[in-house]
Amino acid sequence: MAPPAGTGPAGAARPGPRVRLPRNLLIAGMLLLASGTGLLWQAWPRPAAISVVPRHPALGRDLPPFLLTRHDGRPFTRDSLVSRWTLLFFGYTQCPDVCPTTLSAMREAMARLGNVPRPQVVFVSVDPQRDSIELLSEYMPRFDPAFVGASGPEAALRPLAEALGVAYARHASASNYTIDHTASVFLIGPDGRTHAVFAHPPDAELVAQGYREAAGIR
Repeated sequence: MAPPAGTGPAGAARPGPRVRLPRNLLIAGMLLLASGTGLLWQAWPRPAAISVVPRHPALGRDLPPFLLTRHDGRPFTRDSLVSRWTLLFFGYTQCPDVCPTTLSAMREAMARLGNVPRPQVVFVSVDPQRDSIELLSEYMPRFDPAFVGASGPEAALRPLAEALGVAYARHASASNYTIDHTASVFLIGPDGRTHAVFAHPPDAELVAQGYREAAGIR
């Protein structure tokens, strides 16, 4: 009895006929795949989630009254935030990496804004024992003479820190101490409310873009 069609002498399946695609069709398919990959790459959203916190509890929150002291000796209060835009964050001058990185990013963000009206940049120290007014007045101009340093006693820092959900804790060593602290940057509007929160490390371009959008600057 003859073996069924499509099988060999031992009943093994024979390979079916090969389908050869025209060379031009293969090339067109490869180009289409490459083009599609490029379109997907271009359409993929920018990594805003890395630098922007969309559901931060401080968003839209009205800031309470507080009283701190600027590095030039003048008071820094809630009224200092009203009628202008502010990029505000917390840290301390002995911070080895996070704070210098943030201040440098803020300097770059200001440069990217060009000639448009710029927000004030405020660095609030959570280390009042070491960060005296004199030290802050030396520290801030290293990054930008227009940047504001502010601090005050623990009781004076607490209302602003709590309103923005900022936490900080001191860790002592044998001869020194460091401070763990929230590293987010808060965009405060002229209405005294938080309009955006940028996570660490802040992307200078996203900070500048976020400020432009919030302030309605084209």
